[in-house]
Amino acid sequence: MKAALLVLFTVCTSALFAQQNNPIEYKIAPESHLWLVGTATTGSWTCGTGELSGYGIPSTSVRPADVRVSIKVKNLDCGNRFMNNDMYDAMNADQFPTIEYRLISARRIPSTDNDTVWMKLQTTGTLDLNGVSKQLNMQVNVRRLSGDRIQAVGSIGMLMSDFNVTPPSALFGLVKASNELEVRFDIIAGPSDSVSSRSQ
Repeated sequence: MKAALLVLFTVCTSALFAQQNNPIEYKIAPESHLWLVGTATTGSWTCGTGELSGYGIPSTSVRPADVRVSIKVKNLDCGNRFMNNDMYDAMNADQFPTIEYRLISARRIPSTDNDTVWMKLQTTGTLDLNGVSKQLNMQVNVRRLSGDRIQAVGSIGMLMSDFNVTPPSALFGLVKASNELEVRFDIIAGPSDSVSSRSQ
């Protein structure tokens, strides 16, 4: 559940504000959110969190962009404490408490629908989850907001087994989650000073 991490948000800083001589550091704003969506033998399920942390520093002529995002596994809420505990156990949250994402590269994808608001980026990054590190390729849609803020939205499908996560089950295995899930994210990033002042 590459909750990553979506991940996700600040990838946009490398494209929207690239090649600045004195790049601004961006941080994730409190309005951000990420969801894990899947199915089980009893129907669909969703786990989400609004507690994400991370930063993005745009690229310069001598340095690539630096973008990192992290989520604490136990901040994911499935709306049911029993399911929460099953999810935490499946992801070995005590041994690997944090999901980490780091951007490797991002490039702009030419728009084919004349959309002048959203920019499409093809991104590559590394996700560390449950002690496993994997490279992810995903498309992210980004746009500028007021106050020098940036919004990034997107989704990516994945398999729990890719990260050695066994789909959670309950009632002696009678209720079992599917191996497939989707990560969705809607992340706002802004200059560090403005985000810090709103968080206080």
